[in-house]
Amino acid sequence: MTTAMEGSVGKNPAGADYSSQSGQLHFWLRRVHSLAGLAFGGFVAFHLTVCATTLSPVTYQQEVNRIASLGPNLAFVEFTFIWLPLLIHMLYGVYIIGRGSKWNGVRYNYGGNIRYTLQRVTGLILLVFLAYHLATMHRWGLALVYDLTHWSALSSFPWFHPSTAYGSTVTAIKTPYSPNPWFWANVISDVLYFLGVWAAVFHLANGLWTAAIAWGLTVTAVAQRRWGNVCLAVGIIVGIIGTGALLGVTVLGKPSGNLPETGVVVRYMQKNASHASARRRVPLSTCGLTLRPHINDATTAAKAS
Repeated sequence: MTTAMEGSVGKNPAGADYSSQSGQLHFWLRRVHSLAGLAFGGFVAFHLTVCATTLSPVTYQQEVNRIASLGPNLAFVEFTFIWLPLLIHMLYGVYIIGRGSKWNGVRYNYGGNIRYTLQRVTGLILLVFLAYHLATMHRWGLALVYDLTHWSALSSFPWFHPSTAYGSTVTAIKTPYSPNPWFWANVISDVLYFLGVWAAVFHLANGLWTAAIAWGLTVTAVAQRRWGNVCLAVGIIVGIIGTGALLGVTVLGKPSGNLPETGVVVRYMQKNASHASARRRVPLSTCGLTLRPHINDATTAAKAS
């Protein structure tokens, strides 16, 4: 975490000498790290807002269609505004923790100690959560692994589909391992999602507060307190949105519901239509792709189709 001490003295709380060449490099890398965090934090707020529309499945499908309509440009947008900021913020964040930053720095007051520690704890939680979320929901995760290897262990795992956004999202989050939502693996998945979202909310709100200090925007204690109130409000609002998004999927979501979710069918699905029903539990139909209950083998899939 960056503090006001960095902008006013030659050394930061971790002991880095900014008057040296390596100190200057660290100084600017921390600023790039901060900007990357703000960029990715903006995406997180946007992503949670879109996901909160799962409370209205039709609206959610419309939002997903709008994003999918970017077509080939979607990969460029994802890399520029999501992947690149995430990688920069994540890699340098891990470096900051790994170089020996104390979990309970004595240079902070008690409240500062808690925020300092939680910022690093939530960062580590986010590493685990993002790895799981991207692996199980993104087209470049386990879905890509299956396409390249046709590994049978992945044949019945539910993936996200832009053309059946609501149903496939509910299945992939609420009941990914069994039709029973109370199955132990499903419960662990749900807990990880709630922890991940709440960790992201705190990391974003606290990061906004420290970013203002790092850039010299809130130098005095009064300014920091006022900005802290704004960041708290941002955290509460984004937290409510994120929790609403999860409730719309885990509590209110109906994974076996066949909604008329027509829309953009990406080339990825067209290329794999021959085994889509067995792998993704979503057979082709006249109204697009409609969600079916869990199917565990190709034989059952063929019968169900």
